[in-house]
Amino acid sequence: MTDGHVSKTKEVKYFMTKNIVAADENDTILSIAKVMAKKNISCVLVTSDMYPTGIITERDLNKKALAAGLDAKIAPARAIMSKPIIPIHENMDLSEALEMMRKNRVRRLVVTKDDGAVSGIITQTDVTNALYDILNEKVDEIHDLYERTQNLFKDSVKALYEALDQKDHYTGTHCKEVARLAFAMCNELNLPKEEKKNVYLAGLFHDIGKINIADAVLNKQGPLDKDEFNIIKKHPVISETILKPIAEFKDILGIIRHHHEWYNGEGYPDGIRGEKIPLGARIITIVDSYNAMRTNRPYRKAMPKEDALNIIEKMSGKQFDPELAKVFVKIIKAHKLF
Repeated sequence: MTDGHVSKTKEVKYFMTKNIVAADENDTILSIAKVMAKKNISCVLVTSDMYPTGIITERDLNKKALAAGLDAKIAPARAIMSKPIIPIHENMDLSEALEMMRKNRVRRLVVTKDDGAVSGIITQTDVTNALYDILNEKVDEIHDLYERTQNLFKDSVKALYEALDQKDHYTGTHCKEVARLAFAMCNELNLPKEEKKNVYLAGLFHDIGKINIADAVLNKQGPLDKDEFNIIKKHPVISETILKPIAEFKDILGIIRHHHEWYNGEGYPDGIRGEKIPLGARIITIVDSYNAMRTNRPYRKAMPKEDALNIIEKMSGKQFDPELAKVFVKIIKAHKLF
């Protein structure tokens, strides 16, 4: 995919999908469906007088046409195409392309040459996968240079978090809030300064493994099925694997690996229980669950504070350390900002 360009540039032209199939906006939905099936592609560029006007994906075929009750034999492509189609120059930086997707709430951009001719399409998945490749190179670089400068560790923290935030803005924001809440718990528990730092970093990167999970699973609009949930359950181990090469993270690996263990032993990945679960992981488990409940997601609205706290108390001794749960509830009730 990268043609050896990852370490040299982050321009979209090296990561875009080049083999684009175009269809006229007056072509029927049925004819476009046949083209997609024959060529085994998931996206068609819709044009009018050779100028791109929209995109039709498998999702559009499966949902929009049915929802509108259209006759696929006669309904034109323009009836279900996704728009607007936003053109970008092929030399645009990856991060700029992702920001444009977010700003305009689109998942694909048309890539053009200097003369305006279409040279490809770049999707959100293309961008995040490219950034993930860059991140892997950055991690190797950080590992080699760490002994020479402590400042490089600070840069690695920024690079890792930026990569996570670029992959999924919700997960990036969630991790930042989990770190903040976990640090507040550490203060309430009067933990040593070094332990506070470790718990904060673990909170910030506890979900870094989700960078390696497909967008279709990570951003699914409804509940996950069993297979999808099993994929999600791998993220604590993936997180540990990503961070393990960096020496500065050695003291937080156990916290990150075990932040989905349950106090009664019914969690994952290792099914350990009670105080065998690292203290930092028991803290992260509580604040992670609370923040998830208090956040809007595509498939459900955020819970009111009191409802979320009731669940924390209900699951005390089962999912959560009972003593830590008491401390957490006390903190939340005492601070309006939480």
